[in-house]
Amino acid sequence: MLLRRQAVTEETSVQIIAALVNPEGDDAGHETVTLINLAPGKVDLSGWFIADKNKKRSVISNMQLNPGATGVVKLDGQGAQLGNNGGIITLLDPG
Repeated sequence: MLLRRQAVTEETSVQIIAALVNPEGDDAGHETVTLINLAPGKVDLSGWFIADKNKKRSVISNMQLNPGATGVVKLDGQGAQLGNNGGIITLLDPG
């Protein structure tokens, strides 16, 4: 699985650091993507997206990360899906 590791603007630096690609049992609703905030300030990720290799998107809602903090985005299986045999995960800011 190829991780596109960053979405960077002048004000933020948020990166994908991990993904739970093939959880035990049914994947739908159990796959996750873990993000880290490397910026010196708090980042509001509401309205950002996780996108898969097929350009399906899952919106991130109600997530704010303090400097150095991590957050886990749970994918519901309706938008972005993580391929069990590799693929691409992209973090997109609203712009």
